[in-house]
Amino acid sequence: MGKQYKIINQQMEKLKQKGLIFKDEEMAKQILLKENYYFLTSEYEEVFLDLKKASGSYEEETYFEELYAIYNFDRELKNLVLDYIGLVETKLKSFIAYEYIERYGEVDLFQKGNLSRDFQAVLKLDKLKSQVDENRENMAKNNRDVQKCLKQDGYLKPLMAVKYFTFGNIVAFFGVMKPEDQAKVAEHFGQIAYNLEKQYRMLNIARNICAHGGVLFNYQYEKNDLFSIMKVMKKLLDRENFYNMFIRVENLLIYVRNQIDSLSYQTLLKMMGFPEDYKSLYYFEKGEKKMGNYEPKPVDTKDVVLSDEIMELAERLAKNTHDIWAVGRLNEGWKYGTVRDDKLKTTPCLVEYEELPESEKEYDRNTAIETLKLIQKLGFKIVK
Repeated sequence: MGKQYKIINQQMEKLKQKGLIFKDEEMAKQILLKENYYFLTSEYEEVFLDLKKASGSYEEETYFEELYAIYNFDRELKNLVLDYIGLVETKLKSFIAYEYIERYGEVDLFQKGNLSRDFQAVLKLDKLKSQVDENRENMAKNNRDVQKCLKQDGYLKPLMAVKYFTFGNIVAFFGVMKPEDQAKVAEHFGQIAYNLEKQYRMLNIARNICAHGGVLFNYQYEKNDLFSIMKVMKKLLDRENFYNMFIRVENLLIYVRNQIDSLSYQTLLKMMGFPEDYKSLYYFEKGEKKMGNYEPKPVDTKDVVLSDEIMELAERLAKNTHDIWAVGRLNEGWKYGTVRDDKLKTTPCLVEYEELPESEKEYDRNTAIETLKLIQKLGFKIVK
C-alpha cells in the first residue's frame, strides 16, 4: 500500500470498537489514506449507526465496504446533479441576456435605469455588482477579448457578461430585474417569475452542497429533499436531458443497492425523499405521455454475485460501450467541447474511456454489470 501511517491503524481500531466489520483490511487502509477518515465517517456513518445505543456503535453486520459504497454513491450523485444544474444555470443566463438585449439593447447589465427601483433591490445591487466585477477580474486576466471590450466600452455586453456570473449571482440578478422583464424570462420556462426564482434559489443551495463537500443523498432543507430537487429539475430541463438525468440516478441506485445489505433499499429511498412510486416522475403534466411511453421494470439481480474475472470483463464491456457511443456521436458530427451543447454538438465525453469522470464510467459500467448479472440469472454460463 506504500507508507503505513500509525494513525490509520488507530482509525481502523476505533471503527472496529464501534462494531464495523472489514472484509479487506489492506484495501480499507488504502481507502482511508486516499479518502480521509473524517470525510468518510463524519457525514456518512450515521446511516449505519444503531440509534438505540448511546455508544454510537454500528448496526450489527455492518461492513466498512458498505460505508464506502454510500460515500461513493453520494459523490457520484453530486457530480451528476452538478452537471445538470450547470445546464439550467446556462439556460437562465442565456434567457436573461437575450431578454435584456431585446428590451434595452447591448448595454451594461447594471445600468440602474434598466433594473428594479424597489428598495430591497437597490440595496442588493451594489453588492451584487461588486461580486460580479471581482469574478470577472479574476477569471478574465488573460482573456484579450474581455480586455478589449472593457477598454473600448467600459463594460461587457450582456451575452459575454453573464459568463462571469456565478450561479448565486445570476439568481440574485434575476431578483433585481424589473417585474415585467422577470416575467418575460419566466415565460421561457412556462412559469411565473416568483416560482422560477424560488426554484433557482433552491437549486443554488443544492449546487453549493455538491460543489463544497456536503452530503446530498439525504439532504433536508426546510421541506425540501433530493426528490424535491428532481421535481424542480424536471420543470427546468428539456425533456431529453431530464430523462437522461433520471436514468443515470436510477443506475446509481441499482449499483448502491447491490453493494449494501445492512440498509434496505426502501430505507435508502426514504432518506432521499423518494416515494415508493417515484417512477411516476417519468410522467409530465396531465394529458402528456410518459417518457418513452413505458415504465422500466428491470429484473432484480441483487442476488447474483459476479466473479473477479467477470468483473474484469464488465470493465472491458463498459469501455467498448463508450467507444461505440463515441463512434456514433462522431458520425453524427459531434466534437469535443468543455461543455455539452446540443445545438453546437459538443460534449466533454468525447475522450478516452480512462479520461472520463467516474460518474460517466459508472453509467457504462453499471449497464455492463447488470447485463452480465441478467445472463447468469437466466441460467446461462459465461466461460472464457
